[in-house]
Amino acid sequence: MLDVHVAIGHCTKVEAYPGISRNGGTLWRVWGHDADGDEIAVGVETCEGTDGQQRVVLCTVMKG
Repeated sequence: MLDVHVAIGHCTKVEAYPGISRNGGTLWRVWGHDADGDEIAVGVETCEGTDGQQRVVLCTVMKG
């Protein structure tokens, strides 16, 4: 999780990507460098929760 936090906190690029959302939201790849300096992409889905609040669901982490 440290790598995910570092990559998102210091992202270099964000791009939408096609796919099937599991929660009715939109799919994104957040690119950045992990704690070791390696490039990774964090796949996330943004959606609205049942209480109307915005949510982010972590889907996957990929080496760049």
